[in-house]
Amino acid sequence: MTQNYPNIFDWDYQIKEDIINKAFSLPLNSCIIDCGAHIGDGAVPIAHALKYHNREDIIVYAIDPSKFKCNYMEFIKTKNNLNNLIILNYGLSNVNVTYKKSSTGDFDSGGWEWNIHDENDKNIDEKHINKFIKLDDLVKDNIISQNIGIIHFDVEGMEKEALIGGKDSIEKYKPYFTIENNGKSGKDINGNENSSNNEYFLQFLPKGYKYLYNKGANNILVSE
Repeated sequence: MTQNYPNIFDWDYQIKEDIINKAFSLPLNSCIIDCGAHIGDGAVPIAHALKYHNREDIIVYAIDPSKFKCNYMEFIKTKNNLNNLIILNYGLSNVNVTYKKSSTGDFDSGGWEWNIHDENDKNIDEKHINKFIKLDDLVKDNIISQNIGIIHFDVEGMEKEALIGGKDSIEKYKPYFTIENNGKSGKDINGNENSSNNEYFLQFLPKGYKYLYNKGANNILVSE
């Protein structure tokens, strides 16, 4: 795990603090989705803080396509008795399809490393192949069954796909969004150049969302 940067649990402290403070105001039996959960450096301390403050009714879903990282999170979950943490070994996308990781190591498996898998390609280790799924289908299939109160995305280049794949669920629950920016800009859905980093993700969210502020490298987006 030391090769998986960032490899400390207090990384992006202010972002986690913001999520935890927001979580305290969520209704009973809500959930938080942390996609691109990495080694659990966000999901684990968030779940731990909620347990400490008697909000174990809030379930934290840690979603990551790396089996290696998910196994590590399961280990940490068990050691800390975090019954309010659920680990899901998927990536989020706008299609339900198998992806493969371009590198063969068990470290730094960000969104840029995953590409749609050609089933005729037999020269790849099975552990580097995994399913990417729409958030809407995780909800529809009752894999995620609580009201979604907060979503945190750190998906390293797959933000657009993950947002589109969760359109119906986001429309229904209107969660508080914290999403890593990394200077995102480009053309909007109408083909127009969009250089405003703070506005980029709004084009993929339901009408009524607005940019609130930044926490570190993350945009905070809320529904009015």
